[in-house]
Amino acid sequence: RLAATSAQRGLQSPMLDRRQFLVTTLSAAAASSVAAWAESAPVKIAHREGNMPKKPGASAYELASSIPGLSGLEVGGARLLDRTNALAYKRESDRWRIRTVSLYAAFPQGTTLVNAGAPAEETLRKTIQAGELVGATVIAVGGFFDTCPNMDSEASYGPCVELLKKMGPVAADSGLSIALELSLSLAEYQKLMRLVGHPAVRPYWDATGTDHMGHPGDGTKGLEVFGNEIPMMHL
Repeated sequence: RLAATSAQRGLQSPMLDRRQFLVTTLSAAAASSVAAWAESAPVKIAHREGNMPKKPGASAYELASSIPGLSGLEVGGARLLDRTNALAYKRESDRWRIRTVSLYAAFPQGTTLVNAGAPAEETLRKTIQAGELVGATVIAVGGFFDTCPNMDSEASYGPCVELLKKMGPVAADSGLSIALELSLSLAEYQKLMRLVGHPAVRPYWDATGTDHMGHPGDGTKGLEVFGNEIPMMHL
């Protein structure tokens, strides 16, 4: 998966499928122009560490530095909650001049946004601390289907809303946004954002994913509705 900041509104050209996108960006003829575009464009493209091929003896940052057009990495998992590991990531980021743009939160087994409580709060606090340490601007939090709040049931979305109301100011104090990637419709996303009501809690948008998770048409519409409220999105 690829992650990119959404600093511009509308998308005028049709979406490429993943194979077309990779063929385009990896062709030798396009490599230099892609790199030049990445340097100057307000929209930046990063890769997600968990979806990168492993290269023995090399970090994900080294691999990312060899790919024209990449500006950063999204990293995460429980290992980043350990300060020693987070510092190791920071060193690799500095060494290869690849930014750590976001961290994805890894809740303990059995903990989700639906049953959000003390374990979820502790994990988010530690992830925010790690994000600040490595220089990220986004904490990515996912919830899909059974682990996604049901916006028709206050018993389901209530704990999530309370958690995000509490953690939004914590993230903001560290210069970060909590970005939610969920299996909600656009209207349900809007409802959740209104209930939380904090500018540091924002949508992490996946237009194709939203359509594929049962909300056809909402993906592109969400880009228009949320616009610059989207700090980052998945392609």
